[in-house]
Amino acid sequence: WQEKYAKLHKKILAQPHEDQKLLIARNFNYNGMADRLTSLSTLFMIALLTDRALVIDWIEPEPFTQAFHSPWLGDALAVDRTHIDEYEVNMKDPFGNIEGRMKVGSGHSSGVIFEKDNFNSTVYEREKKLVLHTNHGNIIRLFENPYYNRRLVHEFGLTPEIAPACILDFLFRPNDNVVNRFPETLQQLQNTDYVTIGIQ
Repeated sequence: WQEKYAKLHKKILAQPHEDQKLLIARNFNYNGMADRLTSLSTLFMIALLTDRALVIDWIEPEPFTQAFHSPWLGDALAVDRTHIDEYEVNMKDPFGNIEGRMKVGSGHSSGVIFEKDNFNSTVYEREKKLVLHTNHGNIIRLFENPYYNRRLVHEFGLTPEIAPACILDFLFRPNDNVVNRFPETLQQLQNTDYVTIGIQ
C-alpha cells in the first residue's frame, strides 16, 4: 500500500490546485510531540481510506521538516503555504469541512467521529479539500468503524497491533539533522539488547 499511496499522492499534487483532492492536517503548538505524531498518523489513515493526498500544516514552533522526512512522500508532505489563506477561510465554513467537530478535545466526542462517521459519504466526498485537526491519536478507533475495518485489514494488511508503527514509519523518520545530533542515542534505541519496550 505504501507504493500505491505514494503514486496517488504524487498524481494528486501534480494536478491544478483547484482539482486537488486534499486532506489538510492542521497541527497546533499546544500538545506534545507524541500526540502530534499520532494525531497526524490518524488523519493520514483517513486520507488513505478516502484517496486524498495528505498535506501537513505544521510550522510552530518549527516546521516538522527540520526534524522529520518521509521516505515515501518526501517534501511533498508539507502544505503549500501559497494557498494557506484559502484554507484558513475554509476552516470557518461549517459546510466546507468538519474542523469544528474534529477539534473537540475530549476523547469521547472525537472518538465517536472516528468510530461511526463515513468519510467517504457524500457529505465529505463533495469537498475537494478537508481541513481536519485532532489533538490526539485515534488509530485504533478507525478499526472499530464498520466503513473502514474491512479495507484496513484486507486491502492494506493493517491491524490495530501493527498500524501505528507502520504509519509512523511511512510518514516520519528522523532526518540528518536529528541523526547527526544524537547518533549514540539513536544507536542505543535500535539495539534490542540495550532497551526493550513492552506493553503489559
